[in-house]
Amino acid sequence: MARSISQIYAQIIEEKNNQTVLAQLNSPISVSIYILWARITATCIWMHEKMFDFFTTEIDGKIAKAGVGSPNWLIAQVFNFQYNADVLQVFYLSTDNFTVLYESENKDYKIITRCALVERATKLVELKTAKGLTVPEKLTSQELAALQSYLDLGMHFAGTKIIAYSYDPDRLFVAGLLKYDGQFINIKASVKLALQNYCATLSQQQNFGGKATYTDIIAVIKNTEGVIDFNCTEMAGRSSSTAFASRTKFYNLATGVNNFNYPAFSGYFILEDTVGQTIESSITYEPNEL
Repeated sequence: MARSISQIYAQIIEEKNNQTVLAQLNSPISVSIYILWARITATCIWMHEKMFDFFTTEIDGKIAKAGVGSPNWLIAQVFNFQYNADVLQVFYLSTDNFTVLYESENKDYKIITRCALVERATKLVELKTAKGLTVPEKLTSQELAALQSYLDLGMHFAGTKIIAYSYDPDRLFVAGLLKYDGQFINIKASVKLALQNYCATLSQQQNFGGKATYTDIIAVIKNTEGVIDFNCTEMAGRSSSTAFASRTKFYNLATGVNNFNYPAFSGYFILEDTVGQTIESSITYEPNEL
């Protein structure tokens, strides 16, 4: 940022005062020649710095819009995707910065609210996506096809391929024995709500595409008001298309399995909803005996 003329002038005078060979330039008259040249020089330097500011802003603007290809940049472009089933969204590849732009930008048509990026060794980039402000949900087949067309126009770089996905949420299963203070008669509802909130936290954009962990789940349950202790026997996760019997067990007391975490295939979670395997029936609740 350019300094003011007065700041530059003050620095010139300060430097002049530090030079003993210029000690004779000490006239207090404001129209003296050395003061005049100091002010002229300060003005020229100020104009030079202002020009630098102008061109720096222009260059920074171009850089900000350029297709840098980083994961964060690509995710930002996904959030710029627009879709409306009744209004055709016309987009094109800008020849100025080689990014995809819309003829008419409308924030209400920007449907994607969650996105996570996975880079594969085969130069394949996978994008896990979801829509919905509070509760995420998968894109429809039409929305997903439109997103893929948007990405294919100019988002990928030479030698790479980008594929967008959108799935129903993964299911999180927890089983075990829970000891609780008997005065908390609504303990089942409290534990369920705590785990639902945990799933909701994992489903936020900052955690989207992340993992459910054994230590976090244990902490969530034990920190629920009324819980005395919890002995976990199993934790598992599964994609929405995987049968409950084929779930991935990342903790199993009986077999000694402890993989510590389960990465969401879809990018986000809900609690297990298979009949007979929900959190109400998978955890045994016993009041603590003194």
